[in-house]
Amino acid sequence: MRYPPHPLTRPEAQRLIEVADTGTRHGLRNKAIVTVFYRTGARCNELCSLKLNDVYPLDDGCMIIRISNPKGYERGAMPREVGMDTKGAGFVHDYLRVRGDTQGPLFLTDSGEAVIPSYIRDLLPRLATIAGINRRVHPHCFRHTFAIEMYKEGVGLLEIMGALGHTSLLTTQKYLRDLGAERVINVTMNRSW
Repeated sequence: MRYPPHPLTRPEAQRLIEVADTGTRHGLRNKAIVTVFYRTGARCNELCSLKLNDVYPLDDGCMIIRISNPKGYERGAMPREVGMDTKGAGFVHDYLRVRGDTQGPLFLTDSGEAVIPSYIRDLLPRLATIAGINRRVHPHCFRHTFAIEMYKEGVGLLEIMGALGHTSLLTTQKYLRDLGAERVINVTMNRSW
């Protein structure tokens, strides 16, 4: 059964990031995971397959994250790069300081293996409960949140399409469908007599 995406509001996404940080190594990792979802629009499998050498810190405090194993890679989908702002990059840097610089997966378990999608699919609802978000929170809702926030910030559809790794503009438009419904509701509610 497919559920509707239900994008997060900005305050909800920020609360998820805040509650992920428990002050431990795991907390810093989980905070970085939620941040990468929120600020890059990465898919769950893409995030789990990130390697340490997919992260490129920049001199200005920003960061480039290379999604080198995108969905459809075996069918010709191209790797893509997305930028991360200084605040989000700072959260990833905090994790990297405790993670160490051993090569391999970016997000590690205690045994040094890559985190797996099932861990993240369990993590996000737990964080949502702690954050007081009383609805379904899952990895894919971050992609919709990312697309809608970028559109509201004035980013063009082609750039959003590239950031999400879509090969069709129609797919990107589907991510913005809820935004159109929100606008229709606001316009029709605010009509004057």
